[in-house]
Parts: sequence; structure tokens; C-alpha cells
Amino acid sequence: MAKNKVVAEEQELELEEVLESTENSGSGNNASEFFQKNKLYIIGIGVVLAGVLGYFIWDSMNASKNKEAAVAAYQSVYYWEKDSLQKALKGDGASEGLESIISQYGGTKEGNMAKYRAGIAALKEGRTEEGIQLLKDFSKGDNLVSASAYMALGFAHEDLGKSLEAAEYFEKAADVTSEKDDAIRPMMLKLAGEAYEEAGKKDKAVDLYKKIKEKYPNSQEGQTIDKYLGRAES
Repeated sequence: MAKNKVVAEEQELELEEVLESTENSGSGNNASEFFQKNKLYIIGIGVVLAGVLGYFIWDSMNASKNKEAAVAAYQSVYYWEKDSLQKALKGDGASEGLESIISQYGGTKEGNMAKYRAGIAALKEGRTEEGIQLLKDFSKGDNLVSASAYMALGFAHEDLGKSLEAAEYFEKAADVTSEKDDAIRPMMLKLAGEAYEEAGKKDKAVDLYKKIKEKYPNSQEGQTIDKYLGRAES
């Protein structure tokens, strides 16, 4: 069990590195472009992390329903990591897919993870409203999987032209990251600020840009934030 915990922590660090690397892609991408151009970094790392956490839950839980859910979800996670989304969602005839896992085990922790995976899959396949609903239904905490869910919701709402909602989800993504993930926070705050500007809420954007300047001056965002702050204050 300790080994699994170490793997999960390593996956969190890897997700942090990938999230940082997206800064140069810009926030103007819509959700579809985001998922295409960035190789679904939310999926590629976040869902691997979700799979590891699912196994960790299975390994540590005593409740039979959770164990049963983890066993049932095992093959769908494998297909997910291989980017075989239809098999991941629908199953392969011999094993159950995410949709079935949600239906049967939605109240378990593994069933909750299935909502996350299915929501991201829906966004990737262009089913934005469905993806949004699944990710809203996903119970979130203070971790990087939750941060990636909020981030995906932000980009999805941006794709629908709902800048205010997008900004709020980007802010939530920043809020649920832990102190050790400070590299992610300024990126999320900057995305939120730009979305607030797009929504005509320049005062909110200014507050977030000032926060980056004061709390994260050495971050990549902090080193260039004066340009954004000047624009929002004009």
C-alpha cells in the first residue's frame, strides 16, 4: 500500500509539471483546441493519477461495494490510459465501461472517479454539455485531480462563450491545489483573470493579477503580470 501511495505522489508531481508546461499555449484556445493541441494533458496525466488513486482506494478500503467497484472499473481504466474512449465508456463486451460503473457504483469513491473520466471523455469527443454535467457531478476535494476537473470545466465554459463561469472554475482550480503545488496556482489565477476581463469584470481581473504579483513574483506568470495588470487597469 505504501508503494501505491508513492506512485500516486509521483503522478501528482508529473501532473504539476505538465500543467506548468501549458503556460506557453495561451488561454485563448477553446476547449476543443485545448484538448487537441495539448494532447489532453488533463487526461494523459490526471486520469492516470485517477487510476492510481482508484487502485489505492481498492487496496485500502474495507467496504465490499468499493472493492467491487474497483475491480469492475479496472479494465475501463486500462482502456482509458490507452485512449480507447469508446471501450472505456461502453465496455468491451467482457468488461464494464465507465457508464456502467457510474450507474451501478456512482455512490462509491471509484464510481466518483468514473464520473471524472467520463466527463473528460465527453469533452474530448465534443459532447461539451454532457462533459460539463459529469464533471459537476464529480465530487471534488483538495487535490490535483479535482484541480484538473475544475480546469476542464473552465475551458469547457470558455468554449461555450461563458467567460464568467470559466473564470470562476479557473479560480476554483487554483483554490484546491495544495501549498506544494504553488506553481499551478498563478497559472490558474492568470487564466481566471483573463476570463474575467473577457466577461467585462476588470476589477476582479485586477485583484487576481495583483495577487499573482504579490504572492508569486518569481513564477513565470509573476514575471510578466505587469503587462496584464496595466491592461486591466486601463
